[in-house]
Parts: sequence; C-alpha cells; structure tokens
Amino acid sequence: MGNTPSEHERKYGDYFVSGDRIGSGTFATVKRSTRKADKKEFAVKIIDKRHLTGRELVGLKDEINILKSMDHPYVIKMADVFDDGRRVKMILELCEGGDLFDQILKSPNRRFEEKKAARITAIIGKCLQYLHEHFVVHRDLKPENILFTKSGTLKVTDFGLAHFLKLPPDFHVMHTCCGTPHYVAPEVLGNNEYGVQIDFWSLGVILYIMLSGYQPFNSHSIHAMYGMIIRGQYRFPSPHWDHVSEQAKDCVRNLMCIDPKKRFDCSSLLIHKFIQTNVDLEELAQQEKQLLAHEKELIKTDLPDKTTTTTTTTTTTTTTTTSTPLSSIDKPLPSKKEQSATTTNNSSSDIDSKTEDL
Repeated sequence: MGNTPSEHERKYGDYFVSGDRIGSGTFATVKRSTRKADKKEFAVKIIDKRHLTGRELVGLKDEINILKSMDHPYVIKMADVFDDGRRVKMILELCEGGDLFDQILKSPNRRFEEKKAARITAIIGKCLQYLHEHFVVHRDLKPENILFTKSGTLKVTDFGLAHFLKLPPDFHVMHTCCGTPHYVAPEVLGNNEYGVQIDFWSLGVILYIMLSGYQPFNSHSIHAMYGMIIRGQYRFPSPHWDHVSEQAKDCVRNLMCIDPKKRFDCSSLLIHKFIQTNVDLEELAQQEKQLLAHEKELIKTDLPDKTTTTTTTTTTTTTTTTSTPLSSIDKPLPSKKEQSATTTNNSSSDIDSKTEDL
C-alpha cells in the first residue's frame, strides 16, 4: 500500500470510462463507469469541490475515509477514488435494484409482509452494529440511503453525514444537529448530547414505514413535527396497523424509545420475538460470509492509503441537513415525483447547528 499513488496523482481516465448518467444532486452526478482492466461496471459519483463549503469538504473527506475503512457485505463498497483538484470521483458498487423507498412503493398496499420487514431490519441492525464497533455513526439512515444490487443484496450507503468517533461508542458524545427530519432521533433535536443510539431510532422509523406504508411523524409545521419526535408522540392507527402483529409493534416501540439508554441496540433487536420468529439468523450469518468472500474477489483494487484525503482540513463539524417529508399519517407514501413537490425548503435552518465535541 505504501507505494500506491494517491488519488491526486492518478487519473480517472487511465483506469475507467464513464457511461450514462444514472443520478444527480445539487453538487454531485452519478454515472455508470466501466473499469478498463476487466470491463466491470461500477457507479462513479462525481462531486464538484468548487461549490462546497469548508464544512462540506470536511464531510466529503470523512465520507471517503469511512468508505475506505469499511469491509462489510451490507455496506456500499468504494473500489477507487480520484481527485483532480476540482472534482472528486468515487468509484462505488453499482446498485441497480433501486432503493428501499422504491421497493416499499412497489409492494402490495405499499407495505411489506412482516417476514420481509423483519429480515431487512435484522440486516440493517447487524450493519449498524458493525459500523458502531468500528467507531462510525451514520446519522442519516433512511429508505433512500438503503440500496439493493441487481441480485437483491442490501447496501447501506451515503455516508456524507457520518462521523468517525474518537472514543469508544459508550464514551463518545456528539452535539451537531444533523440528519433528515422524519428520521432524526429525539435527543438530536432536544439540545442533548447523543451517541450511536440515534441510528437505531432511525431504523425504528424505517421499520414503522415498512410495516404500514406511513410515516410515524408528520405535521403541517416542521417545528410541530420536531415536538412530536421529541415527545415520542406516534401511534399505530387503524386500519393501517390492523394487520400488524403485537410483536412487530413491540419491536417498533423498543427501537423508537425516546430514552436512548433503553432503546434497542443490535443485540437486543436480534433476540426480540419479532426477529426470532421471522428471520433465520444462522442462515443470515452464513450468507454474510459468502457475500464478503465473493465481494473481495469482485472488487479488487489498490485504494490509496486512507490517510491521503481530498482536503487537509482537520475540523470535524458537519451540519448539512436534508429535509424530505414523505407523507402525513392520513396519506400513503407519495411517489418520488410527488415527494419532491412537497419537500420543505427549510434545511439547515430547521435543525439548529451546534458544535461537535472532538
């Protein structure tokens, strides 16, 4: 690794060829990309650094370093990274199976059967356990950030708001208020210190949506919605929840517990009756091993050392937020086109910025 050129010294065009655009955002474009050496297809995420603030550059640096350090079958793989000074190009696994949001919308009645919801919950829970054990908190877990490969393998992605912990998870606390409003944990909004438990709250919101097709929190005022989240004010209304078992509802309650000390972690989640009844955990563990072995062969590369990054800034505060309301409790999840029309314009101003503890 010591002799590997850095992303600044290598040129994207020497190794890859770009294809059709498959996605775009405010400062990034995603295209299909083919590796010249073996013709394998990837997705290249192209970020124009000239439009990023100092904090956003730090977030980009952290995202790259986190992806370089991850080695889990349910975390998106970064096969390579290039930096020409103006743009960063991240070579990522190609996920052609859509995202979890799309899968929910395409399901009958826009919700999942309990067995499928439980399996996805267990997979994400185990992925979060891996992240937390490796001192990483995601901070923006939501259905749009959960992708699927063509073969159906789940991938947690978008680590733009993720944070490297400087102390073990039980001791490290954060203060930066960030995330997506509908999925953010109460302690993030309540001017409190918070830890890795916020990711399991977000998982609880995702489980709620998978089981019912509805958001647990919504209001005409985003600040009123924040109040509902802080108070843990959600319910299981009829008829949307009439088909859902009590053990599934109990799992939701334990994940969406406003007290982070009592909230489920992965160990508690996996022994809950809802998971035990619906998921073969031994088979899941065996599948993880097979996927990891397969992916190590599939994505072979010499990534630049993770200490060589896109910026030399050492600040660790990230306050970027996104705001993507999906539905009210009285309406089913909208399509993405409908969603974009109802997205609030209030972003970072909605969630007051605070200073991250180092």
